[in-house]
Amino acid sequence: MRRPLPPPDRWGYRGYCVCLMVQGPIGDAVLGIQSSLGVTPPMPPHVTVKGTFVSPDSLDLVRDSVCQHAQQLAPLELRLSELLVWGGERRLLVISADASAELQSLHENLYQAIEPISTNIYGGTGEESVRGFHYHVTIYQRVDEATHSRGLGAAERLPLPGLCQADSLHLMGRATQQDGTSAWTVVDRYPFGLPCRVDGAGCPAPSPSDPSV
Repeated sequence: MRRPLPPPDRWGYRGYCVCLMVQGPIGDAVLGIQSSLGVTPPMPPHVTVKGTFVSPDSLDLVRDSVCQHAQQLAPLELRLSELLVWGGERRLLVISADASAELQSLHENLYQAIEPISTNIYGGTGEESVRGFHYHVTIYQRVDEATHSRGLGAAERLPLPGLCQADSLHLMGRATQQDGTSAWTVVDRYPFGLPCRVDGAGCPAPSPSDPSV
């Protein structure tokens, strides 16, 4: 069972996850569906490769771990295969992503590296277990029946199955905004194949105008 997120930690985040951003035609189409429905997603279209964790021993340790994995990777292809509706009345519409050997290896490595230095809100079983993880892109969730009907009709026109290329890992943090709401923001972006900085700070963080976030 998923635990509630705690108050902000000393770095200002309530929780963290690691994602691959979905760009190109499918990512643009998902954004278009969300915009047409008036849905505000928690973050841009993405595939999570390390589910939500909280209270890390050190944010630098997490950043260094993610960067070490990113520098060993080459761009990889995500195969997005079919629409799925999860969650009953939650009306969670997702696109499933195939669990390729590269994707599974990346998830397992990040899981094993981050799990000992943080707290997993899923308790380490079920949804976030190494073998029970389901790769997907969320289009929307918790909408009314009419919105779901419109969204499903639009999503059925997506070019699936389809491929998109991922070239970096994003470490995301859930932070409290000035208006009191909570939203996911980019902590760091780690391009594949680039060396990490030697000062323990990980790869450079993107600027707020970074078009990839």
